[in-house]
Amino acid sequence: MDGYFFDGNTGIMFYRDGTVVNQFDAFVYDHKFESYFDKLKTDPKEKTIFEYGSGNPYWGVFLIKSDTIIVDEINHPTPLDALWMAWEIKYKIIDKNTIRKIDEEPLWTMTPAWEYVEFKKSMAKKHFPDAHFVPAPNRPDSINWLKKERWFWCKGK
Repeated sequence: MDGYFFDGNTGIMFYRDGTVVNQFDAFVYDHKFESYFDKLKTDPKEKTIFEYGSGNPYWGVFLIKSDTIIVDEINHPTPLDALWMAWEIKYKIIDKNTIRKIDEEPLWTMTPAWEYVEFKKSMAKKHFPDAHFVPAPNRPDSINWLKKERWFWCKGK
């Protein structure tokens, strides 16, 4: 069934092709994602923002290992925000309708080492809310900027 997981703040969608979009939000739609997804089909500017983002959303890949979903994601920097950031986020599968973030760690960031140590300390104390599955028959497809990059593919494309 097509849909996304929502933790009360942002959404994450897993696609059958192994790609994932994370931290997409629809604040302008007051978290009415169905309206947001409809808008993506009719508004080219909104669709471009979703596909390319400038920090949100993050696109990446995922794999499932036992009861854990491991997501590697990267932002798409813009000329105004030229910082690359990549993250690995782990979600525990609670049941078929519920996941919970259990860890997140930068794969690469321009953050100084001392800030990273403080980040890890704060993560150890943080409680993440459960994300619940929401069916979405009109969710957008997985076309995104990352798939268009030659370096993304193991053998090139």
